[in-house]
Amino acid sequence: MRATIFISLQRKDEKIFDMEGEAEDRSKQFIEALSTLRHDLLNDFTIISGGLSVYTMTKNEKLLENAIKAVDRAIARLKKTKDTELFLSLGGKML
Repeated sequence: MRATIFISLQRKDEKIFDMEGEAEDRSKQFIEALSTLRHDLLNDFTIISGGLSVYTMTKNEKLLENAIKAVDRAIARLKKTKDTELFLSLGGKML
């Protein structure tokens, strides 16, 4: 009986340990995804800010077009975060 209880408790400890490892893996994936998103958005906003600043002085339409494209990319990236949220909420496993 004691051996059965010990084995049962050991298995529960192993499951908890596995769950903690999975949670840590998900956390690392989330941080990596968030870091990538932050980097990409900062790139887009730098293009937007710089392009609009120079456009106001030069009226170069190409700069305005590039800024609009960067806005569109930033919006698309933010919309894609929903897919990333779903992926990570499923433990990084495909459906």
